[in-house]
Amino acid sequence: MLRYRVSLWLLVIFLSAAISRSASSQTFTVLHSFTGGADGADPFGITMDSAGNIYGTTYGGGVGAGTAFKLKHIGSGWVLSTLYMFQGGSDGSNPEATVVLGPSSILYGTTYQGGENSSGTVFSLVPPATVCQAVQCSWTHTILHRFTGGSDGANPQYANLIFDSQGNAYGTTNSGGANDVGTVYQLSHSGGGWTENVLYAFQMNQSYRPFSGVIFDSAGNLYGTNSGGGANSDGAVYELTKSGSNWAYNELYAFTGQTDGSTPEGGLIFDNLANLYSTTALDGSGGGGTAFELSPSGGAWTITVLQDLTGGVPGPLAGLTMDLAGNLYGTSFTGGTSGYGYVFKLTHSGGGWSYSTLYSFTGGTDGANPLGNVILDANGDIFGVSSCSFLFGCSGGSGAVWKITQ
Repeated sequence: MLRYRVSLWLLVIFLSAAISRSASSQTFTVLHSFTGGADGADPFGITMDSAGNIYGTTYGGGVGAGTAFKLKHIGSGWVLSTLYMFQGGSDGSNPEATVVLGPSSILYGTTYQGGENSSGTVFSLVPPATVCQAVQCSWTHTILHRFTGGSDGANPQYANLIFDSQGNAYGTTNSGGANDVGTVYQLSHSGGGWTENVLYAFQMNQSYRPFSGVIFDSAGNLYGTNSGGGANSDGAVYELTKSGSNWAYNELYAFTGQTDGSTPEGGLIFDNLANLYSTTALDGSGGGGTAFELSPSGGAWTITVLQDLTGGVPGPLAGLTMDLAGNLYGTSFTGGTSGYGYVFKLTHSGGGWSYSTLYSFTGGTDGANPLGNVILDANGDIFGVSSCSFLFGCSGGSGAVWKITQ
């Protein structure tokens, strides 16, 4: 699926590369440039623990099927250790979502392929029982579920897992399910094992094919985006509410493919007023997708386009990240001064939003084509990843982990 979409987008990536406004007050630093070897290639996303260590996955590299890695800040530099190399068989291959920290500081994630019928897996990574003094310390990899490609779903893509207060995990698949257009699933932990339960299988007369995961509201309802279908066939934002032992689908907003954008692939976030925020990958007034807000009012949801993005197709494939001041940060897969994508900020001030480009990728050691969300540390510094080799064979390596100091 990813390869097919990217091959279409590559035909138009370089037709229009926007001239981005650079922000001179930021400092961009590459923390690690991947080589395509044991350290991996093409990182898609990262997460950070309370000590400031960075964890992530790469789509390729290792022995060819991707890796899970850790970056630790030592002295003035960062040291990467490979936690696990996917073998490409029953253990899974090609993770597209990043790992997340679940209960007991165990890492959890998914692979897009491998497992059973090459339909992907859900896995955990447990650190060594004793402190490891070596730079490279392997973690214990355990399969929690192998998707079959049938009713249980198939091919989880950028969908990071989330956990409820009981330690159950939730995610989405891009295909499979009763109608082969994706599912929302739960993995419940009981008796030392994990059991998958499909909460909802999307239907062709609704929105379908989620690329990102789901989030909870305070009442336990689930929210997400679907890249296709919906009332206007341009994707939608949906809600799943518990109805007895089942979950009911409710379409909150259907994109039109016009000024509001289309094809939302990034995940959602809430602010403290229960407004939702995310992005679309295509269309909008600028042609390169949009950043948007959905606000609840009187039982309906109203969309506000916060920014029309320009300069590349597709635009954002990830959602937005909000800082404590309510400012938003995101990435665009293409566009920028060199056409290799960019990082942007939306500053909230006086009831409005002002846009700035923080960095445009060059396709060198900084990588290209950021796919995942950015994360922020306690100092407000921005961290993210850029991919590279599987699209363009960048001159500087196979993608990078980077930091922007504001």
